[in-house]
Amino acid sequence: MTDVFADMTADSLAAVGESAVYTPTGGSGQAVDVVLSDDVDSVGSELGVNDYGTTIDIARSAVEQPAHGDTVEITDSDSPYHGTTFTVHEAVWRDQYVTRVSVMP
Repeated sequence: MTDVFADMTADSLAAVGESAVYTPTGGSGQAVDVVLSDDVDSVGSELGVNDYGTTIDIARSAVEQPAHGDTVEITDSDSPYHGTTFTVHEAVWRDQYVTRVSVMP
């Protein structure tokens, strides 16, 4: 049975997000749609120190468990980040449909 909400999440990311290639460490790349946010306050800050960083939201139907060291290359030619490859640092939030990861260029 198809999860309608998972399909809607993937469709929403495709509509508002950016095209990218997600590559797990030691694996092959796959096309995904992501939402990239920069200047996010307190990304992965375990000590309660204000920190600014970049996050990427990925549909869990596309990538179930993003891991430290995996990469996301932005391929959307309209994006100011076109051609930039980000390295996943850690998952900072997830629900059953989306995982938000902190990344470093």
